[in-house]
Amino acid sequence: MSEAKKEDKNNEEPPIGIKWYHPAFLTATWFGSGKIPFAPGTMGSFFTFPLFILSHYLLAFSESEEQFTNLYLLCVTLLFFIGQWTTSIYMKRTGRHDPKEVVIDEVVGQMIVFLSGFLLVANALEIFPKLYGTAEEPISPPTISQVTEFFLNSPITIIYIGSTLVISFICFVLFRIFDIWKPWPINWCDKNMKNSFGVMFDDIFAAVYAVIILYSFFLMLPFIIN
Repeated sequence: MSEAKKEDKNNEEPPIGIKWYHPAFLTATWFGSGKIPFAPGTMGSFFTFPLFILSHYLLAFSESEEQFTNLYLLCVTLLFFIGQWTTSIYMKRTGRHDPKEVVIDEVVGQMIVFLSGFLLVANALEIFPKLYGTAEEPISPPTISQVTEFFLNSPITIIYIGSTLVISFICFVLFRIFDIWKPWPINWCDKNMKNSFGVMFDDIFAAVYAVIILYSFFLMLPFIIN
């Protein structure tokens, strides 16, 4: 080992561990879901669903489908960088690269795929015109309580809940397939980007693959049925 490498190694801070109540622990493990002893990545993706449900309230802060999508993606981008930061802290405190219990990367990737599923359902049920009106006849954006009322007590409630559960399950399965399979360039990122950014970034590619397959299937569905 060269003198420079020996010096760098000697200068490295020893792992000091991390408490369960540390903000970096709670974020990186997604409130401990990554500590579930079996399939932590799958558990992280599964426990992303409550966050997706809460994201419906972003509709109250938008005035169109485009604004909602942009706001949603902005929040996911913010979560990505928060995840990178907390993952870096977690890795330094535990002295481990890409610990299996770190699942904030799965949360970010899964949220992207959930968005694609939501947009498919929302457009099929014409949710955005119902909430915001049309370009010719716009209506005031709903309040948070009106969003709750719309999804829980309206003529589309049952069909929306049923459709959302089905499409969300498909989104979940697709994302898990690509996150576990790791086709190129996911495997390249996993092997060559040995830092917190790499931990987060490979799941973005898994999400992109899942979205492409999801939309390709629904584009081909009319031809399959006919």
